[in-house]
Amino acid sequence: MDFKISDDIYKRYIQRSENNYPQNSRIRPDDMDFIDALLSVDMTATPEGRDILEAISKLD
Repeated sequence: MDFKISDDIYKRYIQRSENNYPQNSRIRPDDMDFIDALLSVDMTATPEGRDILEAISKLD
C-alpha cells in the first residue's frame, strides 16, 4: 500500500490538532501533580467531589 500525504494536508492536520486538544498549561502548571490539583479545590462542595473523597478514603 502506497500512502502519501501532501505537505498542505499535513499542515492543516497539525493546525487542527493544536486547536482541538488541551495543552498541559490549560489543565495545570508543570510543577503541579494530581494531588496538588485535588488539594487546590474544595472537594466537599459538589456531590462528585464527595464521591471521590469517599472512594479515596476506602483505599486504605
